[in-house]
Order: sequence, then structure tokens, then C-alpha cells
Amino acid sequence: MNINWENLKDTSANETWEKEMFSIFSNANIFEEEDVALLTELTEKALLKDEAVQRPGFGRVIKGLMDLTPNFETVCEEIWGDELEDELEDYDDEDEDPLEVYGAIWSDSTALEQVGDFHWYTMDFCARALTNDAAFQRNDFSEVLTYVLEETEKRLGNADLTHFESFEALFAHPLMSERKDYSELYEHVINCGVTDIKPQ
Repeated sequence: MNINWENLKDTSANETWEKEMFSIFSNANIFEEEDVALLTELTEKALLKDEAVQRPGFGRVIKGLMDLTPNFETVCEEIWGDELEDELEDYDDEDEDPLEVYGAIWSDSTALEQVGDFHWYTMDFCARALTNDAAFQRNDFSEVLTYVLEETEKRLGNADLTHFESFEALFAHPLMSERKDYSELYEHVINCGVTDIKPQ
């Protein structure tokens, strides 16, 4: 996938910028190493810039980036492929969906290790983009961060993945400590398993 960097210039109209971002997302496959590298570059080169953070569509773009993180069932489909049905035969509890977060496969398999090893997630990119000073001034900062945190837990649970460093950096930001809703945001991030962050 090639990024049209021309459409992401500081002078481009917000509609053009937002459209180009979602075009990139629609063509990105988080299970492809080269696309993960491209999204890393996109975060650093575009989303972290003041001009991007100040755009009206920035919050929608961050949510769209978060939505590239697969749910646990999709992760299992990627790992086992056609053999997933055979894997599921080992679980006979009719009252439980073995593919749900915190379910049998989530607890017993090494699927989450592969998620971490191959970077099959985007929440760290979202957290990284939100560390820009200008992001804290946005009216939708808490809404966007809450979305990222809630979706993180919903899709992958409180897995101990390497993306937590980005959340730790975000919560260590001086402007985060000044927020009146810090405690509410802290509760969300703890639910994701990020235990190294300290309460206020």
C-alpha cells in the first residue's frame, strides 16, 4: 500500500485529509507486517503533527485507526484458518463461546502472544497520536481516548501487550494529570490491564 503524502500536506482541506486517511485505513491489513510499518510511519509523520491534531476530523480518524484492531475471533481465524473448527471441538461447554474475550481459547491458547509478537493491534498508534499537546485541548479528547480504551478491552481484553508503553507515556503527560476526568480515564486504562500507571 502506498500513501499519497500529497493529500496529507498541511495545506490540504480537512475533507481531503480525512478522506485520504480513511482510504489508507480501508486498504490496510493489520496482519501484514508492511502495513503495520506503514501505519507506524503514518502516525509519526502525519497524526502527531499539530496541524493534524487541530483538524475537525482528527477524532474520527483516531477512532478509525482504532477500528483496525481486530477482535479476538478474527485473530483466531487468522491463526488457525480452516483448522479453527477442529480447534473448537476441544471445547464442549455449551454455555460459553470459546472465541470470546476472556473465554476458553483466550485464556488457554498462545493467541495473544502472537497478537503482541506480530503487532496485530493499533491502539498504541492512537495513544501515541494523542500525546501531542494540542490533543489535550480538543473537546473530544476524553471521548476519543475512552473509545480507544473501551475498544481495546472489548476486542482483546486486558492482554499484556507491548502497546501499554504508549498508554503509560500518555498518562504520564503533564497535561493528562491536569484533567478533571483523570480518574475516569484511569479506570478505563486499568480495565485494559495497564497496571503500571499510578492513580492520582
